[in-house]
Amino acid sequence: MRVHPAPVTAAGERACVLAEELARTWAATVAERDAAGRFDPALLDAVRAGGLAGCCVPTDLGGLGVDQLRDVMAVVHRLAFGDASLALVVHMHLSSSWSLARARDEARAPLLAAIAAGEAWMCAAVTEAGTNFFHPRTTLQLDADGGWRLDGVKVFATGSPAATHFSVNARLLGGDRHDHLAQAIVPARLDGITVHDDWDGLGMRASGSGVVRFEGVRLPAESLVNPGGRFGAFSPGALCGRAFGNVGNVTAMAGIAAAAHALALERVTAGSRVSSAALADRATVRFALAELVTDRFALEAVVDALAARADEVAAMVRDHPERLDEDTARWFMAEFQAAKLNVTRLSHAVVDRALSLAGGSGYTAGNPLSRLVRDVRAGQFMQPFSPHEALGFVGAVAAGTEPDVEA
Repeated sequence: MRVHPAPVTAAGERACVLAEELARTWAATVAERDAAGRFDPALLDAVRAGGLAGCCVPTDLGGLGVDQLRDVMAVVHRLAFGDASLALVVHMHLSSSWSLARARDEARAPLLAAIAAGEAWMCAAVTEAGTNFFHPRTTLQLDADGGWRLDGVKVFATGSPAATHFSVNARLLGGDRHDHLAQAIVPARLDGITVHDDWDGLGMRASGSGVVRFEGVRLPAESLVNPGGRFGAFSPGALCGRAFGNVGNVTAMAGIAAAAHALALERVTAGSRVSSAALADRATVRFALAELVTDRFALEAVVDALAARADEVAAMVRDHPERLDEDTARWFMAEFQAAKLNVTRLSHAVVDRALSLAGGSGYTAGNPLSRLVRDVRAGQFMQPFSPHEALGFVGAVAAGTEPDVEA
C-alpha cells in the first residue's frame, strides 16, 4: 500500500526522508524503551542534528520551511511507524513551532531561529486533570508593571523533560482581556517551574508525558502572550487552533496501524507451525488479512481527507481571516472530531486484526504487537475532546444547536 498522507511539497519530502531514517533507528531499540517506561531526552539529539526539529521554521530563519499540515502529518506518520512515543514528542514540538511560524512577527523570530539551530525544544503544556482546554484552571495574572504571574498544573505534557520552552494555555486575569483564554510561551529555565518526570502510562510509555507545575512563575512584559477568545467559549480561533495542533496526534494512530499491518503481513507470509507452507496459503488467513487491509484503506482515506481539509482551513485563516466565523470554525472542529473518532476506531481494528493473525505469540510481552495494542489506545484520550464529548459536539453542530461547553 502507498503510505498516506504523502508529502505535497519539496520541503515536506525532505522532512519525510529524515523522519524515515529516524524511524528505522528508533525501531531497533523501541522495545527497550517501552519496557523501561522512560523517555530519554538524548534521543532528540538526532532530531535536532538532522534538521527535523526545524521542520516548520521558515527557511530565512534556518528551517526547512514546511508550512502545510499534510506535510507535518506525513512526518508524524512515518515516525510513529518506528516509535509512536517519540513521534508524539516530536509532533508536540512541531505543532508548536508551526503555530509560531504562522504568526511571522518579529517577536517570534529569535525563538524560531533557536528551534532551527537545535537550541530550543517546545512542549505543549495544555491538558489539565478534571477540565478541558476551554476551561483551564491555570491562570495568567497581569501585574502592575505589565508582566505576568503564571500558576497552574498541567498533565500529559509530552516530552516535558526535554523542553526548553512550554506553550501554555491559561485564563487571563486583569487588563482589557480579562477572563479570556491565552497562549503563553514560557522558558523552562524560569523559577517556579517543576517538571515531574513521572509518566507511567499503559501505552506511549517512552513519551515523557508527565506533570508540570507552574507556581508563581514571573513572566516579563515582553513575553510572548497571545490572547484568545473568552474563557469557557468555543471561539473560532480556539476551535481551529485546537484542530490544527492535534492533526499529528490523529496521524500517529495511523502510523501505529501501518506498523501492525507490516507485522501481520510478515507473519502470514512465513511458514506455519506444522508445515513449510505460508499461512497466507490458507483461505481463512487471506480473508482475515483482507479485512485488515480494508480497514487500513478506510483509515488512510480518512487521514487524507482530514489533511486536505486542515490545510484548506489553515490557508483561509492565514490569507482571509475575516472569513473565519463561528459557523465555519464549529463545522471544521466537527469534521476534525469525526475524523479523529473514525481514525481511533479503525486503527484499533487494524491492530486487533494483526494481533489475531499473529496468534498466541502476539500476546507475549516480547512481541511488538503487544506494545502497539497499548499505544493505539492513547488516541481516544487526546485533545481537545474525549470520545463522548466529541460525539456531543458533532451531534450539536449537525443539529444546529448550541454545543455543550461544560468541562
